[in-house]
Amino acid sequence: MFSMYRNTSSDGPPVMMWGTMKHSLASAYINEVIQSTKSKTKIIYIEKQSSTFDEEFLEALATGRGPDAVLLSNDQIFRQQNKLIRIPYSSLSERDFKSAYVQAAEVYLNPEGIVALPLLVDPLVMYWNRDIFTNANIPLPPKTWDEFRTLASQLTLRDAAQNIIQSAVGLGEFRNITNAKEILSLLIMQAGNPITVRNQYGIQSVLDQSFNRSVPPTDSAITFYTQFADPLKQVYSWNRAMPESKQLFISNKLGVYFGFASELQEIRQKNPNLNFDIALVPQSKPREGEQIVRSTYGKMYGFAITRSTPNAAGVLRAINLLLAADSLTRWTKQTGLPSVRRDLLTDNPSDAASSVFATSVLTARTWIDPDGLGTTELFKNMVEGITSGRLVHSEAILQAHYELQNLLNAHVNKE
Repeated sequence: MFSMYRNTSSDGPPVMMWGTMKHSLASAYINEVIQSTKSKTKIIYIEKQSSTFDEEFLEALATGRGPDAVLLSNDQIFRQQNKLIRIPYSSLSERDFKSAYVQAAEVYLNPEGIVALPLLVDPLVMYWNRDIFTNANIPLPPKTWDEFRTLASQLTLRDAAQNIIQSAVGLGEFRNITNAKEILSLLIMQAGNPITVRNQYGIQSVLDQSFNRSVPPTDSAITFYTQFADPLKQVYSWNRAMPESKQLFISNKLGVYFGFASELQEIRQKNPNLNFDIALVPQSKPREGEQIVRSTYGKMYGFAITRSTPNAAGVLRAINLLLAADSLTRWTKQTGLPSVRRDLLTDNPSDAASSVFATSVLTARTWIDPDGLGTTELFKNMVEGITSGRLVHSEAILQAHYELQNLLNAHVNKE
């Protein structure tokens, strides 16, 4: 299966790689792999800002100074597809790819080949404040979303003027909720809507589809989400005037925070005294006769080869070196994040956090996001259109659907 990983030594020219991952993290990993394997491969990593990456990449390609490869997140890489080489299935078959990598990585597969090879899946998990739960005599975190209907009133505290001074959960609004788009994506996918699908017309938005349900999945998800910002609802626990949700959790004033596995160290460093734990994200209750497949949202980073490189074979060898089993084992030790390779998830992790992360990586799902900034804006407009009373649910969802399709046509379906 991994015969493509064998020949990794090279005396060829250096591989220039651009990415939006932090230079300190990516370069440390690359240097450690090269030193430990004693490889002659030379890889130079240059960090670029997400906000200016597209412009710099296009300009560099136009002047013949473009990188040989890019390391980008899944909400960045698809809008660069026309500038990337598809890795042919003759190099790594679709069957072997699916056997090698966790399911979330399959977002990189298309009929022409493999868009990128995955380095990591960063899953969304549930951080919960043990002291806040203990003070409310609640022994365990919620396992289903329905539990939040009673949990919200038990954990949310108000002062004499009815201002929220402690919140149960960061849900309801958008601009002051960290990872709001990803949380909404999780809720929509769990409700039964994959957000995008591939058909004969390319990648299509299905945000507005009912999937033969009496309540369309997106409507169900957005109704659940926005109720926490409705002062007339019993679950009211959030408003637009509150601090950003991650900061509120770190400040010991938020019961549940939905964040990525990669945020663990930041939370620990910013408040070493915070008494919190980590659990799997809640799941929807199954409908009668339906079996629920556990899932969470996963953000991905993958390596892709640019069409402008004069050394595609050498670039692929360099990427293969970074994705070999021994290399990804070093990545896990460096970052604390589980491997994207199935064969490296067989051992039971020794600590509680790693166990949750490993399970979450296996259950992670994502969708083809054509433009991270653009889709964040359309999700924000959908939520705020509802919470402000400007739009009813069906109008907000239909508007988001059309905006998503326009982004897909502009960035993914243009080839």
